[in-house]
Amino acid sequence: MRTDAVVIAVHPLREHDAQILCYSRQSGRIVAIARGMRTPRSTQAMHLDQLNLVSFELVYGRGIPIITAAQTEQFWPATKRTPARFAAASFFCEVIRTMVMDQERDDRLWEFLTGTLGEFERTVLDDILTVFRRRQMELLDILGYAPQLASCALCGGSGSGGWSFSVPLASVICRFCTGQVVTETTLSDQDILFFTGQAPEAPCARRSGTSVLDGLFEYIAQRRFVSPPTLYSALSSGL
Repeated sequence: MRTDAVVIAVHPLREHDAQILCYSRQSGRIVAIARGMRTPRSTQAMHLDQLNLVSFELVYGRGIPIITAAQTEQFWPATKRTPARFAAASFFCEVIRTMVMDQERDDRLWEFLTGTLGEFERTVLDDILTVFRRRQMELLDILGYAPQLASCALCGGSGSGGWSFSVPLASVICRFCTGQVVTETTLSDQDILFFTGQAPEAPCARRSGTSVLDGLFEYIAQRRFVSPPTLYSALSSGL
């Protein structure tokens, strides 16, 4: 059966082979082997490149399936050559690599991934961080980790102003309950407006800056993600 997939990561394997991690339309996250991909005459290397949308056949045996007849269907050249775009896209590849299980088809996640890559491709550099933040929120919702932003996790209050955010609780904390949770980050009113879809632009969207969303992903995954610092560095340098 023909498989459509976005290449998430490529790892050398033995002398001439490579292990390909991808997210497919048909089967979700899959790992497969590309035999002879790293030989000088291989035609698969240019197709099985990170952030390419490819079509291929999978040959199943006793072990990991083998990729054959790979063909590029779509790629995003501006995203690949622009450091900020590439770093932003790489973050979502990191999330899929570490937080998504194998062989679990999810049409919503497939549409999210391909749609995100397409949006980064056509978005001007000044708006990359806004798109990045909005897509982070969307992915948290798809994965079932959407933060609670409407009311305080401790008292249920919905008063305005003075909000902080608790990463372990994935929820806002009102000013009256601040200090009762160990890990809190202050949120501005503009943060809340953007995260709840009431403001079109992310706070600090035209300069570098971390977000509570980064911490939430890292808390859920229990690991550091390397792409966000690279993204902020690239944006601060205008790359």
